[in-house]
Amino acid sequence: MNDRNNRNERARTIAIVLMFAVILAFVAGLLANALNRDPVEWGAWTFTTVSTLGLGIIFALWSNVP
Repeated sequence: MNDRNNRNERARTIAIVLMFAVILAFVAGLLANALNRDPVEWGAWTFTTVSTLGLGIIFALWSNVP
């Protein structure tokens, strides 16, 4: 049962990181629009960067946990 809770917690953490990346990408798109830049490019770069770094850090921390 403990293993199942651990998997649910990890899945929830991954979902939180990805939702955070989506929210930041939306904000970056709004900022780019206000600065007369390409909002799609800014949003895409922000989502890619935040999700990659966030998940990379999480998986690096989880690699030490049995």
